[in-house]
Amino acid sequence: MDQHEMFTEVVANVAKMCAVSAMTAKNPIFFRDADTAEKVDLILFIGLEKWYPPMYDCGACGYGTCNEFLRATPAHHTEESQDWEFLGPICQIRCIDLGIAVGSAAKLASMNNVDTRCQTRVAAAARHLGVIHSDLAVALSMSVSHKSIFFDKKIPQIDFEAVPTS
Repeated sequence: MDQHEMFTEVVANVAKMCAVSAMTAKNPIFFRDADTAEKVDLILFIGLEKWYPPMYDCGACGYGTCNEFLRATPAHHTEESQDWEFLGPICQIRCIDLGIAVGSAAKLASMNNVDTRCQTRVAAAARHLGVIHSDLAVALSMSVSHKSIFFDKKIPQIDFEAVPTS
């Protein structure tokens, strides 16, 4: 299997997972993201894995100190937390770091006329499939075409009560 075939297979699986999430959460925005994921030319996953707080004691996470945060966090990581979109809680300073990295990558892509869209739901689907192993991530979906595939994307109107779940 060459790289393009592998990418196509991964993207198809991520799109399917977004559709499953749409049905589970009864949220049609996941269908929009599944449709977009199938049309991209590239997805760059940027995430946090095995991160640590910077020990600033800023309190943005809701704890008074980074040490309190570190002591409390393991209690949130249970068997059920694996079903979450992302494994939290997360240090807010590290979220800012992630945002800077994603913004820098999007800017660089833009400078090269590549259209981008930051998609957390696509990253969450990739996380659940084991494509990425980050606690928190963003999928920077990219497209090179005559018109941005990310522009004018409508959220589909779905009657979840009328849709069979099996």
